[in-house]
Amino acid sequence: MKLCLVTVPYPTRNIASFTYPKIGLAYIASYLKAYFEPSIKCIAIDGEKGENIHKRLIQEKPDVIGVCSDTLQFLNATRIATEIKSDFYKIPVMIGGVHISALPHTLPKCFDIGVIGEGEQTMLELVQCYHENQCFPKNKLKKIDGIVFHDKNKVVISKKRLFIEPLDKIPPPMRDIFDMNYYIKKRFHFPGGVGKGLHLITSRGCPYKCVFCNSPHFWKTIRFHSAKYVVENIQDLIEIYNVDCINILDDLFVASKKRLVEIVKLIIKEKINEKVKFGCQIRANLFDVETARLLKKMNMTYLGFGFETGSQKILSFLKKNTVTIKENKKTNKKTKAYRAIG
Repeated sequence: MKLCLVTVPYPTRNIASFTYPKIGLAYIASYLKAYFEPSIKCIAIDGEKGENIHKRLIQEKPDVIGVCSDTLQFLNATRIATEIKSDFYKIPVMIGGVHISALPHTLPKCFDIGVIGEGEQTMLELVQCYHENQCFPKNKLKKIDGIVFHDKNKVVISKKRLFIEPLDKIPPPMRDIFDMNYYIKKRFHFPGGVGKGLHLITSRGCPYKCVFCNSPHFWKTIRFHSAKYVVENIQDLIEIYNVDCINILDDLFVASKKRLVEIVKLIIKEKINEKVKFGCQIRANLFDVETARLLKKMNMTYLGFGFETGSQKILSFLKKNTVTIKENKKTNKKTKAYRAIG
C-alpha cells in the first residue's frame, strides 16, 4: 500500500524558503510504520519547496493521498485537490491541519475526508479501513473518531478523538520522507543561529489560553515527551544530519521546569551543548534566574518572547491577565543581564 503525503505551496512563494519540512507528516509516517501491520510506503510530495505535485503523483501511483494545510495554504490545497480529482478521480484525497480542524463543517467536495486534530492514530485507522475494504465505506467511517466526511449531501463529523497518551508512544518523526539535503543547507534559523539546522517539537500544546492562538483549540491541553525521548531525538539530528542549530518550536518549551532540569542534565552528560546551539519560545512570567541558568547550560542562544503590545489593556485581553507590561519590561532587562550568568 502506498500513501502520498502532500504539502502545498503558500500563496507567496518566498515564504516557503523559510519553512522546515512538515514535521506533522513525518510523525504520521513514523506512526504508520510502527503500528500498521501490513507494509505501507509513505512518500512526501513537497509542494512547499516547489515539487511538481501532479507529475509526482503520476510517477508514484498512490492508493491514498493526504494533504496538509494551514489557513494560508488552504485555497491552494483546494485547487490542487480539485485538479487531483479531475485526473485521478478514484484515488481518495484526505486533508489535515489546523484549518480543517477549526472548521470541519466547511470540508470542500474535492476532499473525501478531513482529519480533525491530532492525526497519527486517526490516519492509522483510516489506512487500516482502506486496506481492508479497498475504499472508505461510509458505515466504516462513522466508527472512526476525529474525522469529517461527505455522505450524499451531508457533511458528517464523527466523535472527537482522545489524545495519544503517553506522547512517547509516537516514534520520532521520519524526516527522511523529505529531501533533507534541501532543508539542512547552511542558513539562518534564529538570531545567533546560522548553520545547518532543523526544528524539533518536544511537547504538544500550551497551558495558557491566549485568544489569538490556535494551540489551545487544536491541542486542548499540554502533553510532554520525556526528557530521554527528547535528548535521543536531538542526538539523531546531530548524528544523521550533522546539524549545529536546533530550533525548538514548542509553544512553551519551559512549561515544565522539572522536565527542563532532566533535559539539561542529559544534554550536558552527552556533551550536546558543545555541539549545537538551541533557540526556543518562552514567556516573561516564567523567566527567572534558575531557568536562565538551565537554558544557558544547554547552550540556548536565542529566546523568543511574545510581548505582543505596549498597551496593558490590550495585553490583558490577548493573554487573559496572565502577564503584565511591567513583567515584559523586567524580563527584557533580565535577559540581557543573564547573558553573563554562570
